[in-house]
Amino acid sequence: MYTTEELRRLNPERLELLAGELDSGKYLKGEHRLATKDTDGVWRHCCMGVGSEVAIANGLDIPVGIQDMSNPGEQPWFRKHFARNTGVFPREVTDWFGFTDDNPDLPYKGQFISMASWNDRGPVEEGQPPEPDFTTIAAALRELAQMAREARDAEAGS
Repeated sequence: MYTTEELRRLNPERLELLAGELDSGKYLKGEHRLATKDTDGVWRHCCMGVGSEVAIANGLDIPVGIQDMSNPGEQPWFRKHFARNTGVFPREVTDWFGFTDDNPDLPYKGQFISMASWNDRGPVEEGQPPEPDFTTIAAALRELAQMAREARDAEAGS
């Protein structure tokens, strides 16, 4: 849930940028980490990993690194970290979007679900698999951007 002040703090244009990237098909959906590369050699991102990539592509300067998480004798896998974060938004990315939380909530059918939970489990019925892509997360970001615009418009109109 967002207060009016929190909604006004959000940057709707940047939320729309993220929604567009999530819908673009450029990123394969991953879980539990911002970005990982498994034995197939393909990077997979959670929605917040895509958000970190979007912020960097649009001028945010934060350190990015790749860490080899492989154990000797096992298949290699790697994870990418953004400003040393591997599971949630770094503070710099949180601020860039205007969020107040590093694992912000998104609107869904009158309630709110954290981005990490939605990415990894989705707003699905018990026993159903998580969503295979970012389609509904992108739609929720657009809804949140609209909520932010309405909060700003209400402030401007008063």
